[in-house]
Amino acid sequence: MSYEMLKERFGTRVFANKERTVRAALDNAYADMSRRQNGHTPEMKNVCIDMLADVFSAPAQIAQTDFDTWHRELSEELVRRWNSVEQGFGTVGKAQKVINMAWKYLSCISNEYDGILPSCHMTLDSYTLDWYEAAVKPWANDHRRLVGKKVS
Repeated sequence: MSYEMLKERFGTRVFANKERTVRAALDNAYADMSRRQNGHTPEMKNVCIDMLADVFSAPAQIAQTDFDTWHRELSEELVRRWNSVEQGFGTVGKAQKVINMAWKYLSCISNEYDGILPSCHMTLDSYTLDWYEAAVKPWANDHRRLVGKKVS
């Protein structure tokens, strides 16, 4: 299965009944983070999505050497904004989850976001694990059989 086929299949599942827009991608990213966290308010969601909509309104081309710094600073700013709504709510882990998932979903709405994907931090969720089980693991097993090894 090619990268484009996987991306389209994933995008179809994620955006099944939604328009493929930046705000819809950010809404999905926020939902991924918030469904396992307590204490969310509509204001916190709006603060997050409004901030990230400005950041992701145009695809960025960030060199790998600068990406980690950019990612850390963006995460810290999101934490500050959340904590201005409710002190102690925001954590770097929550912010990183939203940002990482946002890149993943944005890559499903436009090829313009593909340039940054090699620098992104890996997001682990059920879709990624399903993709690994369906595509990567069988490919790896087929290729390792040639040298007598199997992926567990």
